[in-house]
Amino acid sequence: MFRIDASRQSSTYCDGMSRRSFLQIGVSGIASASLADVLRAKNASERLGHAKKDTSVILIWLDGGPSHMDLWDMKPAAPAEYRGLWRPISTNAQGIEISEFFPKKARNADKFSIVRSLCNNQTHHEPASRQMLTGRDNRGADNKRAKYPSIGSIATKVCGSRRPGIPPYISVPVASTIGHVPGYLGASYLGIQHDPFQTGGDPNLADFQIKNLTPPTGINVQRLENRAGLRKQLDKWQRQVDKSNAFAAMDKFDQQAFDLVAGSNARKAFDISLEDDRDRDRYGRNSWGQSTLLARRLVEAGATFVTVHCGGWDSHWELEASMKNQLPQLDALVSALLGRAGVERLIRVEPPGAARVYSFQHGEVLLLSVIRGEDLAAPAAIHLEGTWHVYDSISRSYLGRLETLELPSSGRGFELYCLARKKLPEINADVARRAAPGELLEVRARLPGGSDRLVRMDLYDPDGAWLQHYRRFGRVDGELASFSVPFSYSDEPGDWLLRLTDVPSGQYAERSVQLDPAQ
Repeated sequence: MFRIDASRQSSTYCDGMSRRSFLQIGVSGIASASLADVLRAKNASERLGHAKKDTSVILIWLDGGPSHMDLWDMKPAAPAEYRGLWRPISTNAQGIEISEFFPKKARNADKFSIVRSLCNNQTHHEPASRQMLTGRDNRGADNKRAKYPSIGSIATKVCGSRRPGIPPYISVPVASTIGHVPGYLGASYLGIQHDPFQTGGDPNLADFQIKNLTPPTGINVQRLENRAGLRKQLDKWQRQVDKSNAFAAMDKFDQQAFDLVAGSNARKAFDISLEDDRDRDRYGRNSWGQSTLLARRLVEAGATFVTVHCGGWDSHWELEASMKNQLPQLDALVSALLGRAGVERLIRVEPPGAARVYSFQHGEVLLLSVIRGEDLAAPAAIHLEGTWHVYDSISRSYLGRLETLELPSSGRGFELYCLARKKLPEINADVARRAAPGELLEVRARLPGGSDRLVRMDLYDPDGAWLQHYRRFGRVDGELASFSVPFSYSDEPGDWLLRLTDVPSGQYAERSVQLDPAQ
C-alpha cells in the first residue's frame, strides 16, 4: 500500500472525506500484478491484431463535477436565483461567452468545442462518474466497483501502445473518482494490461519521483544495468512491490519491465524537472498545472491516453471562494496545453503580411517554416512569445536567445528555424578514424537529451564530392543514433569527411576517416 498526497488543497467531498484521506490506496496495475505480467498480457492483446495509432488523448478529469453554470453557461439574463455567480465575457468565437475567470481560454475559443447536449440522469457521484467514463448506466450495481472498462482502457486496447518503453495508459497522479479505486478508470474485464499506470505524488513538489519507477534504497540504475546481477536485483525489488508473485524466469517481458525502469526514454519522460522554468510557470506552479505538464510530456514520449486527476470540485459549500482559486488554475493549464499543441498563437509577424509562418512541434523543439512575401528585401520580424534559443536550420547556425527574430533580406524566400526553451546540446560523433574497403564502418551520433530527434549522416570523398548513396537518416533512441557505412572496394582511398547533422537545429559534427587502399 502506498499513501499518496495528490494535492495540498483542503477540499472535501460531500460525504466528508478529505482529499488526502481518500488517497490511501493500493497502486493499480503494479500491486495487483508484476510489471512484467502486465507487459505479457499487453503483448498477448497486441497479437490479436489491435492496430497501433500515433494519436494521444489527455483527459483532464475535474473530480467532483464543477458547475457548468459557473464555467461555460452563466445565463446572465436569468433571474438572480438561477444565473451563475460570475460575469460572462466574450471570446474570439462569435456568439460564445464563458466565465470571466477564463480570459486565456477566451482568446482561443475558436480552437475548442463546447458540447451543450451532454446530459446525465444520475443523482450521485459514483454512478454519474461511471456513466461519464464508461458509457454504461449499470443501475443497481455496486457503486464502488468498476464493472465496465473506462474510456482510457478502451482506447489503449483499440490503439495499443504508441512507443515501446512508455506505458500506454497513465493516470497523473492517481486513477480515482470520488475516492474509489479504480474509480471507473480501470480496465475491468479487459485485463490488467489495460489498467492505468499511476504516477502518484505531486509533480509540483521539488522532490517529486515516480514511485513505481524508482528502485528502493540501495538499488540504482547502474547496478540494474549489470546483467550479471539483474535477476537478483529485480527479484528483490519485485518482492517489495508485489509479495504475491515472484519472477519465474527472465524472458523478454521481464526485460521490457527492466527497460521501463532503467531506460533513459521513460525516465526522461517522467522527469518534469527537465522542463524550462518559463514553461512550468505557464502551466501554473500547482499540482494541477504540473500534472498537466507531465501529461503533455508523456504523450509526446509515446503514451496513448493520460488522465489528469484534478480533485476538489464537489463544491456544495464555499462555492465562490473555491472557484476563485480553482478557475484561474484551470484557465492557465488548459491554455498552456493548447499552446504546446500549436493551437495558441505563439508568434506574431511584423509587419502583418510580410511572411507566412507555420509551426510544427517536433519532440521538445518547435520548428518554424517561414515563407516570405513578395518583397524579400523589406524588413520583417517574428515576435515570439517568451524567450527561445533559435537555430537557423538552413545555414546550420545558432542565432542566440531571442524574443524577436529578424528575418534576413535574402533571395531564398523561405526560411526554416528551430526553437528550443533550453539550449540544445552539441552533437557528438563516435567513429573509428580508420576504415578498410569491404568492411562496415560503425558510426554513432550522440545527442544528450535529444531523444526522438532526427540525425542525418553524410560522407564526402577525398576530392570533396558528396556521395548521395552513403546518406543515412536515423532517429535518436535515448541519446544515440547508429549508422553503418559499407565502404566499397572501388572507393577512393584517402581522407574522407563524415558529417553528422541534427536535422531540426542544423547543428553538426565532422570527423575525418582515413580509408585504406584496397588490398
